[in-house]
Amino acid sequence: MNSEEELYNILRGRRLKVIKVPLSGRGSELPDLLLIHNSMLYGIEVKETSKLPTKYYYKSFDNLIDFISMFSSGGIIVRGFLAVKYSDKWYLREVNIKTVEVTIPDNDTLNIDEFIRMLRGKRGRRLSCSIRLMGDKKAVSEVLPIIKASLNSRGFKMIVRELPVYKDKKTRREIDSEKTRLYITISRIH
Repeated sequence: MNSEEELYNILRGRRLKVIKVPLSGRGSELPDLLLIHNSMLYGIEVKETSKLPTKYYYKSFDNLIDFISMFSSGGIIVRGFLAVKYSDKWYLREVNIKTVEVTIPDNDTLNIDEFIRMLRGKRGRRLSCSIRLMGDKKAVSEVLPIIKASLNSRGFKMIVRELPVYKDKKTRREIDSEKTRLYITISRIH
């Protein structure tokens, strides 16, 4: 059984709605797996490695970035994850349209149980707080490093997820390119 099939079976075994994308891979704009949970669409690009830590660069998950970009521009709430199998363990790392490099594992990597708890909203010990930061892109980009430095100095890490801001929230057709909406999940560094 290949790693895509294995992760598919793990997620199905946990009663999650997951679809294997036929003919995914190079040249496809879709990741290996699509997961639907709580009105959100998740794309999962599956990799396998024989050594840790390992780095993945944009070219190895560009179809996941294309997927995030395409669906979020259409007003669909979507998140993307790079799933890496090492030996008998799974590591999942969220990526967004600005991600160019991922190291597995790192402080933002989830194991399979943490990923499923995150999906189900069961925070457990890992997640303790979240922040929503909205406004002009320039102002947000000035404030974000201050928040990050402050949290890091106090033993916290953060995962930032960017979502589009629409000019008209009701129609959700035109994205306001001058504004941004960030969701920051904060957890203690172990």
